[in-house]
Amino acid sequence: MPRKPIKPQTNVFEYSDFRAYLKEVVAELKKRRDDFTMRHIAEMVGFGSPSFLKMIIDGQRNLTQQSLEKLCTLFHIKGKEKQYFSLLVEFCQTDNPDTKHQVTKKMDKIRPRVTFSKLKKNQHKYLSHDYYTCIREMVLLDDFKEDAKWIASKCLPRIKPAEAREAINTLLELKLLKRDGTGKLLQSDPIVDTGQDAQATEAFSFHEAVLNKARRYLSHLDQKNRNFTALTIPIPSELDEEISQRIEVFQSEILQLINRDGLTYDNVFQLNIQFFPVTDKKKIKKDKNEK
Repeated sequence: MPRKPIKPQTNVFEYSDFRAYLKEVVAELKKRRDDFTMRHIAEMVGFGSPSFLKMIIDGQRNLTQQSLEKLCTLFHIKGKEKQYFSLLVEFCQTDNPDTKHQVTKKMDKIRPRVTFSKLKKNQHKYLSHDYYTCIREMVLLDDFKEDAKWIASKCLPRIKPAEAREAINTLLELKLLKRDGTGKLLQSDPIVDTGQDAQATEAFSFHEAVLNKARRYLSHLDQKNRNFTALTIPIPSELDEEISQRIEVFQSEILQLINRDGLTYDNVFQLNIQFFPVTDKKKIKKDKNEK
């Protein structure tokens, strides 16, 4: 008979994806206990199949409230840890952007600062506040001044000087900015690519921030000062990947264009590109089959 499970050392507050957390917990406990297997977990939690937890971790199944409670009991997740884990589950399993926004705010309040590494906290700031990316690009402007009031006054929408100072310090700490021999601020690299490193909550917060900014500027900027276009188009499935690749090529071409030698920068723009389905292909196929 398997022994009583032991509390994992994996810190839930360092995760922004509950599936990644569960995967790490299982891997840790397997190393510490030979008898701690997926089958063991399934028996103790009451899953009908020994592979059910793996299906949850792989994103093939969702975690019900009842199963969440049992896992929290099994892994001794209590108090604020349980609150945070529950919010992680809610964030990952909801499709409602308003709910995701509220959940991320609750998570930020619960997450202890001492257990959330300073680097990760600053990465979260960088992706959660759209003006961080703006200020990083602003240092390239020909008339840039490292003055908090000047920076704050140039950001749209306006920010506070204290926020501008914090942004500069964070960008330096993340090594997204650096200083030359004279102390002048420079970009460490011309391009920042989060790739696959951005966690679920951070990626959501970043895209939400830039989309909200675009929504505000739809009415706050004159049409001559913005270029908003949209296409709603039917496409065959085999073109999905090709269109995505062409979008990447377009972005690369824009970056090459603005990184040419001899250019003088005098403004910062935001370019957003979204490509996503607005019909349910599976539902359409099902309806056709029913006819």
